[in-house]
Amino acid sequence: MNNIPTLEQFTQAVKKHFCKLLPQITEKEADKYLASDEATQEIENAYNENIGDVKDGSITAETLLQARTSAVGYCLSLMYE
Repeated sequence: MNNIPTLEQFTQAVKKHFCKLLPQITEKEADKYLASDEATQEIENAYNENIGDVKDGSITAETLLQARTSAVGYCLSLMYE
């Protein structure tokens, strides 16, 4: 259980996917959006919904940081104005 990703690690992985989907925006713009209430709420909700799966062994930490963050990054890219 020492391998449980933190919310910060989850957020950074979401940022990576988000930026890949929106290469036209700067890192500063991405950081600003990902710090918004809309984005932080989405990220925190997804983290809280999925971290239990890592804790109970249903998925690995790697799966959380790859597949689940990819989905959140995609969702946020669609929400980005």
